[in-house]
Amino acid sequence: MRSVLEKLGIGEEAAGAFDGEWRGSGAVIEKFSPIDGKLLARVRSAS
Repeated sequence: MRSVLEKLGIGEEAAGAFDGEWRGSGAVIEKFSPIDGKLLARVRSAS
C-alpha cells in the first residue's frame, strides 16, 4: 500500500485540508491498514 501512496506523491505525513493549497496545522491523525495494522500515513487535520 505504501508504494501506491508514494506513486500518488503522498508522503508519510500529509496535510488534510485544501483551500487552493494543501494545509494542516491541527492534530496528527494516524491511519493504519485494516489488513495488517501497519501505519499507512499521518494526516495533519485542519484547525
